Amino acid sequence: MHGGRNGHHHGIGIGERPSLPSAVRKPDHSQTDKRGYRTKREAAVFLHMVELSKARGSDVDPALSRVNVESWARDWLKSQAQLKPTTLVGYESALSKRIIPRWGRRSLSDIGYAEIQHWISDLSKTLAPQTERNIYAVFSLVFSFAVRDGRLVRNPAEGIQLPRRIKAKRGYLAHAQVHRLADERGDSRTLVLFLAYTGLRWGEAAALRRP
Repeated sequence: MHGGRNGHHHGIGIGERPSLPSAVRKPDHSQTDKRGYRTKREAAVFLHMVELSKARGSDVDPALSRVNVESWARDWLKSQAQLKPTTLVGYESALSKRIIPRWGRRSLSDIGYAEIQHWISDLSKTLAPQTERNIYAVFSLVFSFAVRDGRLVRNPAEGIQLPRRIKAKRGYLAHAQVHRLADERGDSRTLVLFLAYTGLRWGEAAALRRP
């Protein structure tokens, strides 16, 4: 250990414990006087996170990532003004029924890739593949929003292995079946044949007008 001015030493001697500074320089070069930790260990963990962020070259303040998933997910949903009402309803359903009950009280920085992968694997036991994919998409968007806001360095939901899409089998009527169905519709016979052989949806057919 090298001596400093006036014989004072810089650094920590053998057997000495590092003291926790009252002020911590955050990755954005500002200082914070972090108070209110219940134990020295909590304070040490916070300091370690700050130093790790500096070493990685990231400008993420660890204090920002301590927000819980429910609070952040609600903020994210409110910001999605560009979405259709039906899409928002779907997102709200995924949050309230699946995501918040499981992750709501956890902080953003406390969730890792492996936990999310295990959760997705468990969902596949009870949910259809597309439903599971929709829930995952919402969860991943919540984390992406946090990354853009400078609360996380990366999205822990990236690269999750998802269930394969299962293509639903479609049934098609034979010509004889189409005509039998049309005959049973009486005055709507022509319309049934028109829809069957053009492939138009009802709304598209109803919008047609004579020139």
